[in-house]
Amino acid sequence: MLETVKRMHERGVRLHSGTDTLIAFIVPGAALHRELRLFTRAGLSSEEALTISMVTSAQAVGGVDYGRIEPGAPAELVIFREDPTRSLDALDTILGVVRDGRLYTREMLDDQLDRYRNHFENSLYEALLTPLVRSVVASTAPD
Repeated sequence: MLETVKRMHERGVRLHSGTDTLIAFIVPGAALHRELRLFTRAGLSSEEALTISMVTSAQAVGGVDYGRIEPGAPAELVIFREDPTRSLDALDTILGVVRDGRLYTREMLDDQLDRYRNHFENSLYEALLTPLVRSVVASTAPD
């Protein structure tokens, strides 16, 4: 698949990244970071992978103003300690996020992540959801 993605990119096929929000057993953002790293393993630069995620995919769902920092543009951005366009390892250096004009610090984001994990990583959630997910997967698996 990496070779296929590489060839598609080289031939100008418009690639998109996905989302993992509200998928059982996935912490939001974790799968997206993996997907971006897979793009780089397929031969794209870190900057190209980030552009796919932050601009191209957003534009595909109607976010035409994304990817610009200028007056009037949406004030949604991620602040990194290191430059993720040089290496996707910098994705782990988030200092904060600005969303709807409000700054969320790394500490605030980590607190929310802890709340998310506490909500979804517990025995009751696993006892109810795990059998359901396995049942759905088994019923949709090809024969």
